[in-house]
Amino acid sequence: MVPRTSGIIALAALVSIIQSCGTKPLELDADDLTNMLSVSNVVKQPVADPSDASRISRVIIDVDVIHVGDFVIDVPFTMTWGLRDQDGNLIGSASAMLAEKMAPGDRRHVTLSISFPPRASLSDLQDALTFDPLPKSQ
Repeated sequence: MVPRTSGIIALAALVSIIQSCGTKPLELDADDLTNMLSVSNVVKQPVADPSDASRISRVIIDVDVIHVGDFVIDVPFTMTWGLRDQDGNLIGSASAMLAEKMAPGDRRHVTLSISFPPRASLSDLQDALTFDPLPKSQ
């Protein structure tokens, strides 16, 4: 038989553990979001430079962001899509904020417009995609 005070302490500890697993939002960082999110249906539409139609000065990217993780994303976050040249230099980027309450399996459509110095082609560019939680407001 367990003494009464030991039983009360054990019960209080159990309640504390259960409460900590309850409705508190997860503390997510960029790596967590990257592991929980995927993109599909990526469509890139080059836009000709207004002063020289043979060159491209912007690309419009349509993409679906899909929550492939196991937990609800309870914080707003940004998706940033960058374009890097062959030397790894960022030539342009655009960001979109996605609201919280994204459950596993949810999908959000995002359209981004990335401007950069006019160039002949997009073929030598690499995509750089990041997801970052927004700082908590105090």
